[in-house]
Amino acid sequence: MSRRASKKAPIRVRLHVRRPAAASAKLLTVSQSAQYVGLSEVTIRHWISGRRIEVVRIGRSVRLSRASLDALIARSTVPADRRVAVA
Repeated sequence: MSRRASKKAPIRVRLHVRRPAAASAKLLTVSQSAQYVGLSEVTIRHWISGRRIEVVRIGRSVRLSRASLDALIARSTVPADRRVAVA
């Protein structure tokens, strides 16, 4: 038996560390963001290109935070008229 054949290769164990659901749910894809706010992906992409919403760019991928979507919704919300008609 050759010397090389008698040695066994070390076993490599790769552990997959799962992030908690709350940590992974903070950033959404464009598709997920569109579903979250109930609009089309095209609208979300227009908001991104018009810089109406903050994005996180990781390489070529684009992610949006739920907080920035909530902030955009809050800025776009028009309060109801509180006047009451007198009969």
